[in-house]
Amino acid sequence: TWMPLWLYAFPVVGSSALMSLFVAFLDPQAPATLRGWSASSAFGFLNRKYFLMALYLGAGPGVCGHTVINLLLKYMSPLTISTAMLSEPLMGSLLGYFFGVQAAPGKYTWIG
Repeated sequence: TWMPLWLYAFPVVGSSALMSLFVAFLDPQAPATLRGWSASSAFGFLNRKYFLMALYLGAGPGVCGHTVINLLLKYMSPLTISTAMLSEPLMGSLLGYFFGVQAAPGKYTWIG
């Protein structure tokens, strides 16, 4: 291996966080602020109400999801990994349906 995983993941995650923050400040309807702990604050995820959800979303799908997929490229076929990633919308829709938070996947989701 010629590049450690963190050397790839850190710039990708950092640049996406900065870009998301920049776009949040430009939102014309509810721009982000730098003050306070509200839902529209740039640091609102530190609020007790949102902290565990933000931690889960950062560690779960963020680190353990996308970064592990890149790690698996070392051990598995890229074809297998890309097929699994392409099935994510369908599997997510099915999970949402079975947990009762959304309707059954539509025909275009099944088609792909």
